[in-house]
Amino acid sequence: MKITNETQNNTLQVVEGNILQLVCSVQSGKPKEILQWITDTTVIKEGGQNGTITYRLNASSSDHMKIFICSAMNEALYHPITKQVRLDVLGKPKVTVSIIPDGRLLQEYQDAELCCKTEGNSAATHITWIKDTTNIKILNDTRHCISFTPLLRQNTGKYTCTAMNSIGFSSATKHIRVLYPSDVSINTTESKQTITLKCHASGDPGSYEFAEWDHQSEFGKHIRYIENTRNGTLLLEKHNYQNSGLYKCRVKNGIPDMDGKLYQEEQFMVFYKDDDFTSTFAYGYCWIIMGSIVGGVVLLCGWSHIYCCLKRAKTCSSNIHQITPEDNYDEVETLNYNNVMFDHVPNDVDMNNDNVSSIIDNNDIMLRADVVSSDDSSSFKQSGDGYENPYQAINPCDIEMHHYSSIVSCNYQNTIIFPLSELAETPNHLNIAMDGLINPWLVIYKRK
Repeated sequence: MKITNETQNNTLQVVEGNILQLVCSVQSGKPKEILQWITDTTVIKEGGQNGTITYRLNASSSDHMKIFICSAMNEALYHPITKQVRLDVLGKPKVTVSIIPDGRLLQEYQDAELCCKTEGNSAATHITWIKDTTNIKILNDTRHCISFTPLLRQNTGKYTCTAMNSIGFSSATKHIRVLYPSDVSINTTESKQTITLKCHASGDPGSYEFAEWDHQSEFGKHIRYIENTRNGTLLLEKHNYQNSGLYKCRVKNGIPDMDGKLYQEEQFMVFYKDDDFTSTFAYGYCWIIMGSIVGGVVLLCGWSHIYCCLKRAKTCSSNIHQITPEDNYDEVETLNYNNVMFDHVPNDVDMNNDNVSSIIDNNDIMLRADVVSSDDSSSFKQSGDGYENPYQAINPCDIEMHHYSSIVSCNYQNTIIFPLSELAETPNHLNIAMDGLINPWLVIYKRK
């Protein structure tokens, strides 16, 4: 018994979709044999002529590795003669495409993965991903997946996975629909009396819910809510000052954005316009004019003040000159306080008290001692000591006051006569504060 085209391993290779002829031949005997093709214990063909039986089939993937048995039997045999062959059906790769997660709607900003799986008797050697009509990825690995981290609305489209092997290529397609929140825009239409705000929404799904218009000031402070229409249209009176401000349109389609907000919004600023220069505002343009006037006056005053200060400073600086000590004094000399000789003034305290009281009561002037020395007096010297300008104590009532004179509170140069109230105190407890105002005294020295 022989099966045509069988291999050494009792197999027959066939390409999926091709017609296969199973031919079994035996040497005829007496009585005449009965020939059969059997598969899965089922006789699929019986008969034959001249010791040959042929079975024709259209090979499919379901026939891969299926066993077909050829059987020959006559009355002289106790058991039939058999021979079997196994089919090796070679075919194109079988491709399936799946998306993870599956079974629910895909929303923008979530993660997803699109995978291509291939099966077949001959392994795929080349896999290509195509979005719509554009190749986006060529893979040679075994996983064949595309990751979206995250999904975006631009990822919506038709994805095709194409796999190729030695027999041919095949493909599978998956449609991805990414749901995303509404994109909101506002279009305006103006007429002579009105301005129309039209709120447009674009998203997936395309069913939208419009919230109330939010009217705010130009600084973002809420003023009022205006009930919205189903199509998002708002009509405003053009020449009404109270209609100026910021208008916000809010729309939702059930899909949150990446921050979790359901309502998406867009805003538009409406400015007050009046071609006739009349205002519905209570004060019209008066407040603008008054503010401008006040501001101008303030600026003018400021600049005038600065100008005057600068001019005054310039004038003063040109009149100031350096005054030297020689301009104020005829002679300024330094005394050696240790060597100057003075005449003792007896009964210091009594004389001081009497003189001061007399000067204060009668003259009511600020007492000063003449500390100016002249060129003439500077030529006199104390005989035998080598020092110039000796001084002696004088009576204050005999002094001719000079505008450069001053009075010093001492009998001797650099000495102080204390009031009577302090004479009893020890040197360690002297108090020279204001007691002199109660018991005044005065000692004046004059050149000889």
